[in-house]
Amino acid sequence: MSIKYVIGGVVAVGATTLVGGNLYADQQLKSFYQQEVKSADKKMINIKVNHLNMGALSGEADYILSIMPDPCQPQDKFDLHIKDKITRQLTGYKIDSTVVLPENIEKTLKPIFSGQAPVAMQSTFSWTGNIHVKASSPAIDYNKDNQYVQSKGIVLEFDTNKKDYQLMKDIHLDMPSLVVRNDSSYFALDKLNFEADHIHYKKILPKSSSALTLNQLKFNTYTEQRPIEVNVQQFKLSNQSEVKNQKFSNMNKFEIGKFKLPASEEFGKLAMNFDIKDIDAVKLQALLDELDKSGQECQATEQAQEKLMQAALQVLEQGIKFESKNNVITLGDKTLTANIEGTLPQGQYGTMMNFISAAPTKVSVTGQAESSKAFVKELMKLNPAMAAQADDRMVDEMLKQFQMQGMLKVEGDKLISKFEYQAGQPRFTN
Repeated sequence: MSIKYVIGGVVAVGATTLVGGNLYADQQLKSFYQQEVKSADKKMINIKVNHLNMGALSGEADYILSIMPDPCQPQDKFDLHIKDKITRQLTGYKIDSTVVLPENIEKTLKPIFSGQAPVAMQSTFSWTGNIHVKASSPAIDYNKDNQYVQSKGIVLEFDTNKKDYQLMKDIHLDMPSLVVRNDSSYFALDKLNFEADHIHYKKILPKSSSALTLNQLKFNTYTEQRPIEVNVQQFKLSNQSEVKNQKFSNMNKFEIGKFKLPASEEFGKLAMNFDIKDIDAVKLQALLDELDKSGQECQATEQAQEKLMQAALQVLEQGIKFESKNNVITLGDKTLTANIEGTLPQGQYGTMMNFISAAPTKVSVTGQAESSKAFVKELMKLNPAMAAQADDRMVDEMLKQFQMQGMLKVEGDKLISKFEYQAGQPRFTN
């Protein structure tokens, strides 16, 4: 699935919450959208209100939400028909929404969902403008014509506010399980979860964190010629960002407990980290603003492209620090570790072309990797052509050649490789 459709879906949910509540509270739904569609999202979202009837304690609404994920592909526009039941409460409004999908999609999904609505939403809206949204998809148990689909459903919850619906808080997404199987393949997810404290898709936040976890992913094909087997366990991707003293930092961690890829033995732990530090937060926000403007047009004008390039250049000219430490990959009980640090210093380049030309001589990088002879031997066994020859003698000969070329240092069973990149030249420093 293309990322633009994922973004379109998220925007659709956010826009639906607006239709459902912050505007019922004011009882000015139609007039609100006449104003709100003038926002920056006007080319992605269009809303047509068919019916709105609000009584003293309850009401109903009917509207069409049109989403265009990509302004360059107007043929990909799709419509969602939303029907809401509105209940007035002491603290605000409660909205139960039913989403009617396009007829061709509805026809395909109806048998799989056993006639249930594929998406349902419940929202609450306080008098102060706070919004809580819960969107869910029902459980599935479909088995027909050698096609098997089973799911325990999906639940998405988040909070927002009518003053800035692009800022979502306390986001939780849960998919307990999904299995898709036919005669030639098998795919399964177990315990997929996403959590984030804050997300704003247009602004840099003072502090935010998120984590995507997956207990297990399996994918198998049953073809006789080249069967494929993929197995990933204890997957986690986490992100933290913050702004201190007008400097933006972003920390990313990627972890896998165990994994098996096609034509390989099972790997143990895999951990990778990448941090970017000391980015000018004001100039980075200016770059995001220019990206948002360019994203509203199919083809940006030459002037818009130049403004975007200059905004990116101003970020880069302020300098960036990056590092990747405590990286680990394990084969059985054999381990490889690696650390890297780098800097792009401040500088004036004038144009992006000048930067591209000069940057390779300005960046400095240092790194170190440590492993063992036993790890190298296990790594060689992953290559079918080398597996039969991967004995101690062959490993020693290969490592001796690397040592003579200055690529590594051997200390007993430990292998150490240090390197640097300075003034456009890489070299080993063992």
